[in-house]
Amino acid sequence: MKVFTVSDLHTDYAANMEWVKGLSSSLYQPDTLIVAGDVADTLHTFTITMSILKEKFQHVFFVPGNHDLWCKSSEDSHVRKNCALFHRSHRNFAPASISSHNNMIRFIFSPEL
Repeated sequence: MKVFTVSDLHTDYAANMEWVKGLSSSLYQPDTLIVAGDVADTLHTFTITMSILKEKFQHVFFVPGNHDLWCKSSEDSHVRKNCALFHRSHRNFAPASISSHNNMIRFIFSPEL
């Protein structure tokens, strides 16, 4: 198992979303990804991006960035919704551990998606 970290995906930009979609669907299956914020500006794009990443990695952990905390609502671009509400209602925020070959990583504040 390997642990990868990525940040500032900004998948509202087509080229960045294509990069995420282009990640191997099999190569990273045993691995863990830490997404260190700034995934997208809209809740819709955020949800799509995280779903794609979860399909590609065994474990995905997420720490919100400023773009993720206040996402634009798709219904009204002037209304900003707190993505944390999405995370709390759709994901488990309990601490999680992953281990491989007697090595353990414990994530205390970040949910596994």
